[in-house]
This record gives sequence, C-alpha cells and structure tokens, in this order.
Amino acid sequence: MKISVSQHIYTTLSSDAGIVKAVGKKLYPIATKNEVKFPFIVYEKENYSPTYDKSGVASADIDESIYVLAETYSEAEQIAEMVVKALDRKKASYEDYEVCNAIVTDIPEDYVNQTFVQQVRMRFTIKEK
Repeated sequence: MKISVSQHIYTTLSSDAGIVKAVGKKLYPIATKNEVKFPFIVYEKENYSPTYDKSGVASADIDESIYVLAETYSEAEQIAEMVVKALDRKKASYEDYEVCNAIVTDIPEDYVNQTFVQQVRMRFTIKEK
C-alpha cells in the first residue's frame, strides 16, 4: 500500500499555473536542502491511518501539512488559497493508487523568523489499484 501522497501533491501543485507563477518550482517534501528565496512551499506527512479488510490494507487516510512561506502575509494567504483550490475535494488516479478524497481540515497561520506561514492541513484518502 502506498504510504504517501507526495507524488499527488507535487504533481497537482506543479501543474497549477497560478502556483507555478507564484513559487516557480519551489515545492519541497519535508524541508529545503539549501536556503531558498520566498515564496515557497514545503509539505510533509503528519499521520498515516490504514483501514484493513480480509486481504490486507484496503485504504488509508493520510494527513498532510502543506506550508506556504512568504515575506508578506497577503502573499502567503493568496498562495494558500491557490493550494486549497488545487487540492481540496480533488480526486486523481496514478499507476498504483487512487486519491479517492481530499479535504482541508484546518488552516492555521504563524509568523516565525520574520516569515509568514500558512499551514494547509489536509486529509487524503487513498486506495491501491
């Protein structure tokens, strides 16, 4: 069973014209390797909850946090809105799994080290093909 939706997040966000215009290709799983100019997006898995049937894992709920980091509050908020529009309630199919459901569960915000942060929390439900 697939344990991550990072492929789905990257594929979806990197093909959205508004997000690409705002952050370019600055989409990173877990962390950036080097210092990166604002704005950019970092995403990470928070939780994995499988559901089992007689044959094994039938589906899984995966909680992800997608962090939008920017120099200004309004820029972080605008990009977070684009992230929500691109991913919320969107289904997708890949070679070995399907995204059956995707919902926003929360969007807290913060200001850390002179950086505005919008955290889009989502739950993705996936199943193996």
